[in-house]
Amino acid sequence: MLDYCFRTLCCKGPPPPRPEYDVVCIGLTGSGKTSLLSRLCSEATDNIVPTTGFSIKAVPFQNAILNVKELGGADSIKKYWSRYYQGSQGVVFVLDSASSEEDLEVARTELHSALQHPQLCTLPFLILANQQDKPAARSVQEGVNCDGSSVLP
Repeated sequence: MLDYCFRTLCCKGPPPPRPEYDVVCIGLTGSGKTSLLSRLCSEATDNIVPTTGFSIKAVPFQNAILNVKELGGADSIKKYWSRYYQGSQGVVFVLDSASSEEDLEVARTELHSALQHPQLCTLPFLILANQQDKPAARSVQEGVNCDGSSVLP
């Protein structure tokens, strides 16, 4: 009996691998993409600088690993976003909910474009309204709606 218990506890072999999912994270510069990923990876967030180009982080969860491609949000980089969409299984769109109306309009345009892109339009989208602790923060609905109509299907 003792031998059976020992084999059961010690000889199971390695745990099964966690599934991995490829996700693209987009949003304007300063929306909080890098801070979000740093927090999810338990990294320091005090000296965050805007991403130039892109970065890739493996974000571990108990039952899965998200391989997140964070794409920089500067105007000079946004035009290349679509080159990084291939193979994505989900999209995180980060929105600075306390930004100016002008910046929100630019973010809405980018979100509309992403929602209609052939490589993304069938994927799950998470729209994260960041900066909710700020007094000027808007809800997700206020952030993504223009003229009162919803951008979500």
